[in-house]
Amino acid sequence: MKIKIIRAKPSNDLEILRLERKVWKEGFNLKDVSGKYDLGSFIRLGLVFVAKDKNKIVGAIISFRTEKGEIFIADWVVDEKYRNLGIGTKLYNKLKSSVKNRSLITFIETRYRDSIKMHKKMGFRIKKKVRDIYGIGDKKTYYVFVKKD
Repeated sequence: MKIKIIRAKPSNDLEILRLERKVWKEGFNLKDVSGKYDLGSFIRLGLVFVAKDKNKIVGAIISFRTEKGEIFIADWVVDEKYRNLGIGTKLYNKLKSSVKNRSLITFIETRYRDSIKMHKKMGFRIKKKVRDIYGIGDKKTYYVFVKKD
């Protein structure tokens, strides 16, 4: 299996959205996943990379620059069948090499231990713990992870 990491194209939006929904159905409320209009904007204006096995998208990292110049990672997913093969790391490394010397930031719900472990392994540090991070009355608790180089 030869996995290629490439910049996403607008035509990839629905396939990435299906992957997100498939992955996050494992433990997420689907309303928390990107919508087709959100994802199209991320691809056009942000930094979105996909992992492809032949012509199938098996992973994605979705991010954008914040007003402060940080890179916010909105989602980072790998199909369950392709996990533990280093694909998530390859996606992260591709993003990191494209944004040289910018701080990375992301929010991880505290109950997602595997994701927390992966972010720590990649050099992220917990900056703080917050509730209702999006200001919508959400009762979930999140860690704000930051990585500075």
